[in-house]
Amino acid sequence: MDKVTVACLDTRNNLKKDLEALIAEAGGVLQDDVHTARVVIYYEKSTSMLQLMGVVPSLLDKGWPAVEYDRIYLWDDEAAMADEADVAVNALEDLAEMLYPGYFVFGNEGKTWMSFKTQ
Repeated sequence: MDKVTVACLDTRNNLKKDLEALIAEAGGVLQDDVHTARVVIYYEKSTSMLQLMGVVPSLLDKGWPAVEYDRIYLWDDEAAMADEADVAVNALEDLAEMLYPGYFVFGNEGKTWMSFKTQ
């Protein structure tokens, strides 16, 4: 499969690079510019998906490819922080589902991450 370009953002639209290795393992390439990413993943420490749902709409830019392709994802902060082996495996599964929808289904959508529809 082709590598998927990804940008990870916090609730201030700052780029986050702490998951670069995990994203690479899942088949993604972390981007330094959100305008080159086909996928945008929002996550932030101590911020739940429900909280992200209230903040993210005002942060989106219609010029981003990820908005155009409807590939915005919200990721639970606890799931994204892979500090133990079993958590890292679950995080890798989550990323695989986000980066390659329809190819991987591990059943975590709606539990640890969700697709955020922009249209």
